[in-house]
Amino acid sequence: MSDFKINPDKHKKFQVTVMMERQEIANNPWTDASWKALGVMIDSRHDPELKNFERVVADADIEQYLWSGLPLALYADECESYYYNLMSDNPLIFVISRANEVLNLPEPFVVTASFDEANAYQESDDQVFSAAMAPDIYRWIEGFVLENYVPEKKYKRKRKV
Repeated sequence: MSDFKINPDKHKKFQVTVMMERQEIANNPWTDASWKALGVMIDSRHDPELKNFERVVADADIEQYLWSGLPLALYADECESYYYNLMSDNPLIFVISRANEVLNLPEPFVVTASFDEANAYQESDDQVFSAAMAPDIYRWIEGFVLENYVPEKKYKRKRKV
């Protein structure tokens, strides 16, 4: 975590790698395959210009793909959403994808830890996949939330008589 510093505009950004899996579906008139995000890990190369896409597994029914160099940015105004994600029983990381018609697969372009941001993309035509949050990403987001999030103080309304 010492590599990352809070910028004056209160956001952090780093690169991640996403692993996606395609599984064949037999006898389905609407689709031939299902997709899921298997995981998101920190991209240790730290080169924002180095984006990579490769198929790493090609089996009869399953294919797995890696997308490297995708941004994961944290913003101070999204801290409440990060906080509730971290406090959930199963913290998630969300992979936002768009259909790549040439490759015939969903292509990730944003990774986020914000429920609110993922929901906003889901309301558009983008696909949202979720995966369990890796421990190193969890610690990084937790540090950011501790530095930037101040919960609103709860107060009890007084009854008007």
